[in-house]
Amino acid sequence: YRVKIVVTAMTQSRIKTSQEYVIRKIMQEIVEDKAANLTYDQLAHEMVLGKLASDVYNRAKNVTALRHVGVRKSELLALPQ
Repeated sequence: YRVKIVVTAMTQSRIKTSQEYVIRKIMQEIVEDKAANLTYDQLAHEMVLGKLASDVYNRAKNVTALRHVGVRKSELLALPQ
């Protein structure tokens, strides 16, 4: 499967670009790890129930105070051949 997942994070206040970069890197690492290790059904289940967003929140909250983290959009781009 080829999936596009858009994760958003809202902070308490404005943050520096370096903090923004670190948070985006954390998001990318977690999403890529989950996508590689889970089946499509398990991944979709975690996105819907908020487990994916919770994992991102728990790692990124060490960078700065976060207000909300969520999966904004997910799209199935291709099926396996």
